[in-house]
Amino acid sequence: MRKWSLLLLPLIAVLFSFGCHSTDYYREQAVERARAYLLDRTGDLSAEEVAYIRYNQPVLLVSDILGSPGSLEDSNISSAFSQICVTWILPERRDAYMVFGVSEGRMIEWQPRQLLIRKFVKTDTGREKAMSAARAYALNNMYYDLNIRQYNLVRFSDPEIIRTNFQLPLNSDGLLTPEEEAKLQAREQYSLVWPLPGRGDNLLIISGQSDASLAGWSVLAAGEYTQEDLKKHTVVETPAENKISAEKKAAAEPAAVPAADSGVKAEKQPETAVKDNAGEKSEVVPEEKTASSAADSGVKAEKQPETAAKDNAGEKTEVSPEEKTTSSAVSK
Repeated sequence: MRKWSLLLLPLIAVLFSFGCHSTDYYREQAVERARAYLLDRTGDLSAEEVAYIRYNQPVLLVSDILGSPGSLEDSNISSAFSQICVTWILPERRDAYMVFGVSEGRMIEWQPRQLLIRKFVKTDTGREKAMSAARAYALNNMYYDLNIRQYNLVRFSDPEIIRTNFQLPLNSDGLLTPEEEAKLQAREQYSLVWPLPGRGDNLLIISGQSDASLAGWSVLAAGEYTQEDLKKHTVVETPAENKISAEKKAAAEPAAVPAADSGVKAEKQPETAVKDNAGEKSEVVPEEKTASSAADSGVKAEKQPETAAKDNAGEKTEVSPEEKTTSSAVSK
């Protein structure tokens, strides 16, 4: 009997080894579920993007829900559940396709719950650093000047950034050289403004000097101001499209057409009578009506049309006003 027991022990060990899987196995199974879930719910991906998701390993983004998160490096089952996003970042789109699910660290029971597409926008580092510096100054140096609501407003909300021209103490500690002070004075002044609920229209304004990108911005003055104070010291910038020089305006306007060298004032010429023998088409202007009526009644017409066009064989003749007197004399 003891001999049979010794033979069964290795067999039981082999059976248990086949029944247990490694952490990598369970994670790979979870990734396959996430991959199928993503491809089933995205119809705007190209063939190359589908192939990228199908044949490339994702990144696992982990965050705790309650308690400490289950460690992905721990091979033991953890009782703490985590939110785990199986994530692919497409090279051309630079968007993160995140399949959200909840499980313990080994991802044995991980199931896809939601598809999230996150777009990464480049952070304005100058702006972020300026807001962090102003926020830290207000929270550390104005703690007793703010109530709980105002303190949390400064802590959790972004300020309005306005270009101003307050008189700032640029060298209050006297450590700057005249050259450094002049260089600082040449920079633009920007103020970070928070409202102060419970104090009417008063504002918390923290001012400093920097360039237009807010790089190197530092706190030079801070205090409580009214809306009128801010309005009086706000620098109103003219939009770029309105900054057109007088030369550009003159160039944009059409040039005046100079008068003829003869010095005769140009007047509107009467319409031209066209006689086309081939097409038998004629246009009679108002001036010609009087002349033709006078000819029919036997009265001599005094006013001749200024321009006559005759086109019998493709030739065109123009009669100038000076030829009127000569032609009248010949007819007489």
